[in-house]
Amino acid sequence: MKAGDIIATINNKFIKGATFGDWSHVGIAIDEKFILEAIPSGVVKTEAAKIVSESKKTLLLSRPEPLTDKQKSKLLAKTEELLGQNIKYSKSRTAYSGTAHIFNNIFKFLAFIMLMSSCVSFFIHNSIEKSYPLLLLSVVSAFIGIPIAKSTGTVRQTNRFLKKYKLLKWLQTDMEKMFFSQLVEDVDLHIGGNLSGFMARYYELRPKDIVNACISLQWPEKVITKQ
Repeated sequence: MKAGDIIATINNKFIKGATFGDWSHVGIAIDEKFILEAIPSGVVKTEAAKIVSESKKTLLLSRPEPLTDKQKSKLLAKTEELLGQNIKYSKSRTAYSGTAHIFNNIFKFLAFIMLMSSCVSFFIHNSIEKSYPLLLLSVVSAFIGIPIAKSTGTVRQTNRFLKKYKLLKWLQTDMEKMFFSQLVEDVDLHIGGNLSGFMARYYELRPKDIVNACISLQWPEKVITKQ
């Protein structure tokens, strides 16, 4: 393991289920020994050996190109900054991180079914009046339901929009409360990494998305077993 590598684990069935993925946690390596991660007690620095020993399965995703000295300095500085801020962990984001994706698919399905149903109704009854309600439901699902579902995942963009127009403060996501997938993305962006460009943007980032981004970039994978 080296600085900048990413470690994914399976150690929590609830998070695995809530995120609809194969992995329940991710962290980013600070050096050959320690991992920076967000856990219920906040953002912490943990020995990789401890994480491996407490996990049912651990996957090491190795950054193809080692970090430069400048990137390593940025990584260490960012680590100290995050550790010194006493950042809280967001349990709510853990709970709903996979729901935006599910609702997005549900509204797409409803939009398609309602549209097909309205077409069938029109041909059977030869009347736009009887097919109009189904067509309206299709339009509502496509142009209202899907954007709302996506907005729950594009948290930064949604926050900026709500703050700009001073709308519904209760819908804003508290980005100061760190989610472990957000932590990995934020740190990777800070050191000049390109993981962010390979992640889906229409729902809350999950461990699954971090792993898939690494795989898309052809990062070498290695399953680490307990000693």
